[in-house]
Order: sequence, then structure tokens, then C-alpha cells
Amino acid sequence: MTTLKINSAEFLAHYWQKKPLVIRQGFPNFTDFTDEHELAGLAMEEEIDSRIISFADNSWEVSCGPFDEFATVCQGQWTLLVQGLENYLPEAQAMMDEFDFIPGWRKDDVMMSYSVAGAGVGPHLDQYDVFIVQGKGSRRWQVGLPDDFEEITPHPKLRQISQFTPIIDEILYPGDIVYIPPGHPHNGVAQEECLNYSIGFRAANQIELLNSFCDHLLDNNWQGKRYTDPQLAVRALSCELRTNETEAFRNLLKQTIDSPEFENWLGTHLTDAPKFITEPPDEDYTPEQVHQLLANQVSFIKSPGVRHLHYQVNDSDKRLSTFINGDYYAWPVDDQKQVFLLLNSTVWLPDKKINFNFSSQFIHNLSTMLNKGLWIIQSD
Repeated sequence: MTTLKINSAEFLAHYWQKKPLVIRQGFPNFTDFTDEHELAGLAMEEEIDSRIISFADNSWEVSCGPFDEFATVCQGQWTLLVQGLENYLPEAQAMMDEFDFIPGWRKDDVMMSYSVAGAGVGPHLDQYDVFIVQGKGSRRWQVGLPDDFEEITPHPKLRQISQFTPIIDEILYPGDIVYIPPGHPHNGVAQEECLNYSIGFRAANQIELLNSFCDHLLDNNWQGKRYTDPQLAVRALSCELRTNETEAFRNLLKQTIDSPEFENWLGTHLTDAPKFITEPPDEDYTPEQVHQLLANQVSFIKSPGVRHLHYQVNDSDKRLSTFINGDYYAWPVDDQKQVFLLLNSTVWLPDKKINFNFSSQFIHNLSTMLNKGLWIIQSD
């Protein structure tokens, strides 16, 4: 796969969450890193989310994996879709990494689809940003502007909308990309058998965020403040709720949001990777062994599907706070350069100049991550 060709500053200024865009040859000379046969193999696995959407005899059908056979469900004009490809194929993770001009914690997953000629999933809306990369074959894309569309449910597991007026109506070929912002109607129809890769971005709504935050507080036995009213006075009607009391309840909830626990939850929430496939070592590495590995300058390979973020470092901070796949790690600020290199490299080779100067905390954290299968040692 070639390097993504895009003016990231111009794109963010004029298109991101604003209007759709076709990027011709965003990946020049693009070659698929897998095919429909491997995709079908993944769709047979229990832990992998997959669907087949078909249109035959004027009727839509949706079948959910895992599949033990395909003949009965692949009827008419059909599409096979597999979610979370970055958890299983390093090349899918590499494709997602090409979009690093958007914060990593905004990324959701890579979905891959295989469609026969004429297949699609119907006109619909998504409430998240997506880049769709054309693999082999070709697909016609129509994209419109947000509006109040009638929702249609031709199948209980399939949401579509009424027809829309496209502002983009183009056929994409291998290496072409279409960017679609949230709320923009779109419809893709395969012109021949084809592969597509969709890089989606997270966009949780307020209810999802509040539910997740509350679950975090409960899971961590967080002891919040109780409502108090020491200045309570006699009132004419006992059922009256006064404005200052309403504000007291609102402030009570705001204090929860303003607590340090909010940052702990947010880092956990944004890096949570429930579909991450762990492959821990047969035996745990000790800190002493990891120190020797660093001294021997072995290479460390980041596993596909690893999610990470770090909080902005201020001059007064004495540590670097990171979250990796939902877990918190603190690092001395002196290790910051190597931590950033470790987190942002597919293959990390320790710096020769400081291979004996890593802090004990760095070695401890690296040991923990190796033992969780987040990184692996490159074999000879």
C-alpha cells in the first residue's frame, strides 16, 4: 500500500465535518492487501463482527456472522462486510495510521466489504465521519447534503432513507477515496465485483458518554457527594422545588464532571478496545529481562488494534499520563521522547544513546505491556 496523498491542513480547514470530498488517487498505485477469500475466512470466526446484506427478488435480507457457509445467504446482489479489520491484519492498522492527521482517539475501526456487481446497502445516513477507499473494481458513489429525510426500514437490521439529490456523483477506481461527513446521505453501488475499505471515526452522543461515565464510577466504587441543604427554610408549599434547589442539583452533577475521575474515565473510554485480540507470551517477562532486551537493542512490534492517547504535557507536570487499550500508565517526563516513539511506531528500536538509561518505571510499564500482548518482541 502506498502513502496517503492529501493536503491535511487544507482538508481539515475546508472539509472535515463540513462537506464531502472525492480524493482521486489518494493512494496512488493502490494494491489490495487482502482479498474476498481471506475476508470470507474472517467472517467465519466467532469473535469477528460480519454481515451479508443482499437484495434479491425485490427484497432486502441481512444475515449476521459467523458464517459456516455462504451459498444460501449470498443471493442476488450481495455485499459481505467485516468490522474491526485493524485487530487482525497489520496492513489494515497501517491503512488507518495513514490518517494520523486526525487524532488517534477519534478513530473507530476499519471495515472491509466485498460486493458483487450491482450490490450496495441502499441510500442511508451515518452519524460519524468516514473515508472509503476503493480497492479492486469500481463503485459509483452519490453523496448529498444533510436534510430531513424519511427513514425506511426494509429489514429490521437495515436502515435506509428516501432518495436524495447528490452533490457528488462519481465512479471511484482503485486508490480513490471518498470522504463523507456525519449526516450526509450517501449511496454506493458496485459497478463490478469490488473491494472497499471504510475508515470510520468515533462520534459518541451525550447519552452514550453519560452512561459510560456512570458505569466507570460504579465500577470503581467512586464515592460521590450527597445533596445537602443546610439553609433550608419554611415554605408555603412543601411540594415546591425552588430555582436555587434546581441549581444545587445541577451543580452537584457538574462537580462530578469536574472531578479528577473524569479524566481517568475519558482516557479509558477513548482507548477501550473490546475487540482487541491478545496474544500474551507463554511466560511473563520480568523487568530484569526487559532491561536486558533494551540493552540488546531488540525491536518491539506494536500489535494490531492497539489504541493509545496521552494527556497534554504541561511544564509543571512531573509525569506523562497515557492510556493504552483502556489502562492507565504513568511515565517520568524524562522518558517522554522514547514513550512517544514507542507509542507511535509500528516497530520501535530503542535509541542506542540511552539504552541503559531508561527509568525503572519505563521498564515496568514496558514489561506490563509485553505481558498483555500489546507489544511483542521481533524474532530473528
